[in-house]
Amino acid sequence: MPFPNDVSEGATFVSTGLSNGPIVHATYQITFSADLSTANNGVYQVTIN
Repeated sequence: MPFPNDVSEGATFVSTGLSNGPIVHATYQITFSADLSTANNGVYQVTIN
């Protein structure tokens, strides 16, 4: 995930909601670097590989 100044952070898999259907809901957590503040509010793109 690109952050300001072209920094990237990886997401950590947290959990999944498995069911008997064709849809699986997964939860990931992204830990932001300590130097982010409300000045960095905005829209960020998350890419799943």
